[in-house]
Amino acid sequence: MTFTLEALEAQHGDALLLHYGTADSPRLAVIDGGPKGTFAKTVKKRLAELRGNRTAPLSIDLLMVSHIDEDHISGVIDLLREMKDAKDDDKSAPYSVDKFWINTFADKLGNAGAASLDEWHAAGKLPSGFMRAFEVSVTQGRTLRDLAKGLNITPNEPFVKLVEAPAKGAKTVKLPGGLTLTIVAPNAARLGMLKSDWKKHLPKGRAKKASAAELAVAAAYVDKTVYNLSSIVVLAAVGAKRMLLTGDARGDDVIAGLDSAGLLKKGVIDIDVLKLPHHGSDRNVATDFFRTIRADNYVISANGKFGNPDTATLEMLSEARPGEKFTIWLTNRDGESGLKKRLERFFTSDKRRKYTVKYRDEKALSLSVTP
Repeated sequence: MTFTLEALEAQHGDALLLHYGTADSPRLAVIDGGPKGTFAKTVKKRLAELRGNRTAPLSIDLLMVSHIDEDHISGVIDLLREMKDAKDDDKSAPYSVDKFWINTFADKLGNAGAASLDEWHAAGKLPSGFMRAFEVSVTQGRTLRDLAKGLNITPNEPFVKLVEAPAKGAKTVKLPGGLTLTIVAPNAARLGMLKSDWKKHLPKGRAKKASAAELAVAAAYVDKTVYNLSSIVVLAAVGAKRMLLTGDARGDDVIAGLDSAGLLKKGVIDIDVLKLPHHGSDRNVATDFFRTIRADNYVISANGKFGNPDTATLEMLSEARPGEKFTIWLTNRDGESGLKKRLERFFTSDKRRKYTVKYRDEKALSLSVTP
């Protein structure tokens, strides 16, 4: 059985391919598609390589958007748009999608009679800056749902509406080819809190020019709650091998979800691969996160933008596992915000280091981790 996580070069975002199945019957899941430009630069090229000379569409068993953030969703829009263009031109589709998972704002805000973002905006309850912080990702989420509908792809099967973990116990989905996905986050209770917090933080009164303080509150709220708490987190397993794919989730939510699903043994889980949350940002993890979730391989998809990965995150990992052997995989050695110098300085000075660091070859579309 094959089980490989392939992290494509996705600039500051995520674009992951999960390979499983057998040599005679390979299977594929696509998780996120990176920011604008990633699809044409890497995702489309890699999918074309996998399709080869076959006339039949490349079969994608699961297409999943971890959350509606531009650096995860844009490439998925381009993928479905390519399928729609082929359909409109009466051409053979390049891909076929069996399952499509996405949690959108329309779903989360529409539950239990909550008003939609558009309704709040029309009623003048959002300052202009607050709306600008959301409009790109919200629009992209709706675009994806419309594209899927036009392609007769039903979102979020076998879930009733949202992809969510139960408040207690484990929810698993088995895909053909031997892949089992346990939904770790978000759970229904967390999505309920998300809706409640959203209402609580809405500014009162009619729309006005947002102050710097209001924009700071909005930005912090987006980063820490709306996007991160809605990230779909899955523990993917083939046989005894396990990979934890975390989107941009917060580490405490991931731990709580693992605990609720009964996946922690004496407060710890040992896995083969961990895709670090939020591109290695130190806002999403703590040292205890790495003490609780112990992996043989840590994958970070980032190019230095926004300071990701933070060296503070690497420090937490090293502090949690001093003198232990594991491998850190990075999609980029060089990039923005002095990435190369920061990484070299940290890895050279880390006196606890027994781990290995591996980078994507600059000429390669991706790096692959096979436990």
